[in-house]
Amino acid sequence: MKNILCAGILFGFLLMLLSPLAAQDDFGFGFSDEEDGSSGGSSAVSGAAGSPVQIGGKAKTELLMYGEDLSDGENLKKVQMGELFTGSLNFNVSGSNADGIINLNVKPNFDKPAESLEFDEAYVRAWFGNFSIEGGLRKLTWGKADSLGPLDVVNPLDYSNLSRMTSINDIKIARPMLHVSYSLGSFSKIEAVWIPWFEGQRFSQNDRWAPAMLTRLPGEILEGIGSIDPAIVQGGLMDGDSFNSIINNTIDGLSNDLKTLEYTQGGLRFTTTLGSSDLGLQYYSGFIQRPSVTMKTAKDARNAKDNLDAETAAARAAAASAQEAQTKAAAAAAAGDMAAAAEYAAEAGRYGEDAQAHAAAAAAWGEDLKNAAAAFALGPDIRYNRYHQIGADYARVIAGFNLRAELAANITSDIAGDDGAVYNPALLWSLGFDRDLFWGINGNFQCNESIRLMNDKIDSNRAIDTEAGTDMTQTRFTFVLSKKLFREEFELKNTVIWGVEDMDCYIIPAIVWTRGDVEVELSGGIFGGDESGELGQYRHNNFVKLGLAYSF
Repeated sequence: MKNILCAGILFGFLLMLLSPLAAQDDFGFGFSDEEDGSSGGSSAVSGAAGSPVQIGGKAKTELLMYGEDLSDGENLKKVQMGELFTGSLNFNVSGSNADGIINLNVKPNFDKPAESLEFDEAYVRAWFGNFSIEGGLRKLTWGKADSLGPLDVVNPLDYSNLSRMTSINDIKIARPMLHVSYSLGSFSKIEAVWIPWFEGQRFSQNDRWAPAMLTRLPGEILEGIGSIDPAIVQGGLMDGDSFNSIINNTIDGLSNDLKTLEYTQGGLRFTTTLGSSDLGLQYYSGFIQRPSVTMKTAKDARNAKDNLDAETAAARAAAASAQEAQTKAAAAAAAGDMAAAAEYAAEAGRYGEDAQAHAAAAAAWGEDLKNAAAAFALGPDIRYNRYHQIGADYARVIAGFNLRAELAANITSDIAGDDGAVYNPALLWSLGFDRDLFWGINGNFQCNESIRLMNDKIDSNRAIDTEAGTDMTQTRFTFVLSKKLFREEFELKNTVIWGVEDMDCYIIPAIVWTRGDVEVELSGGIFGGDESGELGQYRHNNFVKLGLAYSF
């Protein structure tokens, strides 16, 4: 039933989207993000006449149901309808050369009322001629790509609920920062940002949106440990449940360490316009937003196990050769050939000494393996890797196509590519465009790809290398088609995110009706493709969502 429902929604939406009946209507298209990266539900309304205070926001009620819950009556009884009310409050106070912005998200929490309000952004901004400075909690957009380009690195992303993926600004996590900019004439600007501490991407750990990166990780690492020495796992030194708990506790415990100046970040960006082309150059020093996870001493354990096996085999071979030489010596003595018997006896002694030496070496490697295995109880080695990014972007309108391109190099400390606890350096690029197509339909297309360098140095054991079992390239296409009808009050939109290597996708159809300050939206989410892919793993999370919002 859930597949029929989702397929029906998608099919009906596509029929309307491709219908030429209202081809005469004009429309515009864009993602919901503000150009400067700041949040806010609507244009703010002023308080009293002449007041420097502006107040705005949005109130929204939303019903969300998952297709899996509609499959039988028992699941339907347990349905939680999502966040029945959410909202935002945006305050802007302006002065002669400064203003202050506070944007709050409202999510009623009756069990913990203090958590009903959270800061989305809160910062002060001042400007002095061509120079401006901002400080506080801020969302900052760098680069020219419409959707998650490689240069947009300042803010981490919140992936704890993928039903919000259509608004990039909504899933950005504001960070405390100091941001300064200086205008060099009319078309050029230089920016600098400093972020005193670090936060990585957010993921759910225990509900339907928990990623396989976390749920499958313990099993993958245990399998890697078992391939080194099955006795380590069989002996009960580690099991999946306890290991999963250790990983989660270790990640949670990192949060305090990340709030130190050891994890400070910063960057520079220069933008200019040459003729009809917009250009940008940037440098950023930060941390990869996904942690690397390996087992402490796993590489030492495998090295010890390999040497233990080699020395044990050599000891057995030498002992067998010694036994064979002794047999020959006895036979020669029985035949009266005492010279040959003496020679074979000496050979047996040499092989015996070799067997003892190899056995002693094997015992030493056995102790090293035992020590390395004992260190597994200390838990995994979880760390965030520092990297340096050098990048450039380009934008220009050519033959009606609004082209945007980005290119970046991420350089980590693993220049040789053989340190499994550190991500390899990578090249990243993005290419996209948007333009009006036909029948009043607007299309936005973008391709993002990362290419791992020194891929041949990646270890195949997941306990040793955090990138084991992953593809050298990660390629993702994003397609957005939209059309507005009936004086632009009615919008049809379909977003498709396609992972090439994973062969999976995420389809998000939506119908939006806007009348004045009120917006009604019916949307859905359909996941498909390989269940092991980053998108396909959520194929049981297909959903339908109905929302009513009022902006003020």
